[in-house]
Amino acid sequence: MSNNRDDFADKTKKTLAERVAWRCSWPGCKEITIGPNSTDATKSINNGIAAHIHAAAKHGPRYREDMSAENRKHISNGIWMCRKHGNLIDADFEIYSSETLMSWKREAERYAAENLKAINNNYPQDSSTLLQIGSSIIFNSHWKCASPQQWEFIINSPIIGNIETLIEYVSSFNTLSQENRFVIVESQGDARIIKDIKLTEGSTLSFNIEEKSKPTNPELLGVNLALGSNGDLFVEAGNIATVEGVESAIQMLTTTLSVQKGEMIYAKNFGSLASHYYQIYNTDLHLLGKLLKMETIRLSLIPESNNVFKSEKMPPLHFVKRILEVTIESSQLNNNRLNMNLALEWGNGKTWSGKVPVFIGIPA
Repeated sequence: MSNNRDDFADKTKKTLAERVAWRCSWPGCKEITIGPNSTDATKSINNGIAAHIHAAAKHGPRYREDMSAENRKHISNGIWMCRKHGNLIDADFEIYSSETLMSWKREAERYAAENLKAINNNYPQDSSTLLQIGSSIIFNSHWKCASPQQWEFIINSPIIGNIETLIEYVSSFNTLSQENRFVIVESQGDARIIKDIKLTEGSTLSFNIEEKSKPTNPELLGVNLALGSNGDLFVEAGNIATVEGVESAIQMLTTTLSVQKGEMIYAKNFGSLASHYYQIYNTDLHLLGKLLKMETIRLSLIPESNNVFKSEKMPPLHFVKRILEVTIESSQLNNNRLNMNLALEWGNGKTWSGKVPVFIGIPA
């Protein structure tokens, strides 16, 4: 039987383990994965796994069709784990994104370098992620611990808000509206409703979280009126054109992100902060892309009670499973629209990437 897996070479596995001092890269684990064989004084026991970030074979966890076999078995596509967590990231691969695993890998290597006393300002790459708490607090942060029901982060510098606003949020959490009890992790492309939140030692933030919102299949979306590039109804051969299925989902990405949050009197929580972020951060396209990614994640995964598309409580972009990447190439507007490069995974597991024009409102 032929082996269709692009497995790591033994040398690659050994180097992956050595770069993290043979410790598990899962946040909060740090289990040592090598030790003496109790029955043979000339041997050791290895209890670790060189896990693939993007799967070694088709249909595997986080598999990428566009990766070459060489890249799949390259050390850059591996992360060292204990057996328990190595199996978990594959079993729950819909929860643990490739970007998050990359950040865990960098953080584990940084930890090993610090303990080796060999760290310098250029090593390793940044392993932080943006963390949003509620509607108006965003911090740079690092993963500290992860489980399906609990996340824990070490917060660093604030992007929006400050430590005082965070302390106020935590202390008044039980009085907050349901629409403001959520957390977004940029690297995960994930957002959850918060059950409980704690801030300890001034910098460690812990969340008990609800299960991830279940996405729907975009191919099952019904017929909608088609909109042209200027936002008006699109007329084709004298008739108003229509869209359905995935094409309808793509159009809903544009319309939902283009509505300014709060402008609809009957649905105050609907819409996005895209225009607000653009007015403040249009000179920093890297940060603007990250913030727009956070908004798209929120609209995909956080249910709203005043959803204008559905009567039941569900996310406006309920047909999106995960936002993979958002980038902005230029701040220039075309017909008051900002081109947002978006890569995502639909609710049916298929991936899509393309440009999403987002209407940017002009401040009064």
